Amino acid sequence: MKLEDQVVSYELSIKLKELGIKYDSLYEWDKTREYLYLQRTTPRTGIEGDGVRTRAYLATELLDICPSEVNVDNNYYYLTIEIGNNNFVIKLITKYLKPNFTLYQHDNKNLANALAKLTIYLIENNLWSPNNDTKTTLE
Repeated sequence: MKLEDQVVSYELSIKLKELGIKYDSLYEWDKTREYLYLQRTTPRTGIEGDGVRTRAYLATELLDICPSEVNVDNNYYYLTIEIGNNNFVIKLITKYLKPNFTLYQHDNKNLANALAKLTIYLIENNLWSPNNDTKTTLE
């Protein structure tokens, strides 16, 4: 499997950065006027040039960022990940409402992209904030 298929896309990485997610990552996207590079994260020294650097989160890193549950109107929704038909299905479900209620669902071949979209959904809908989480910090 190519590395590009294991990390969040450049576009979703930029969106996570705009929403204030800051978390160490093994890889980063570096976009110049002409090229987009995926590279190992290195300490910053000297001038960065004309490129835009942003974190290229692995799925495991996003699992550490995402909450495993969210409380919406006193109903707890739990993160589930299903694998089928070469896709990952990310859901937030509750088992306490009958029938089981799905708050969020997204399918994607790239698990990191699916988890990034979940994180974006939670923040944009005020269901979770990295401010209230000790694992992440805002830039």
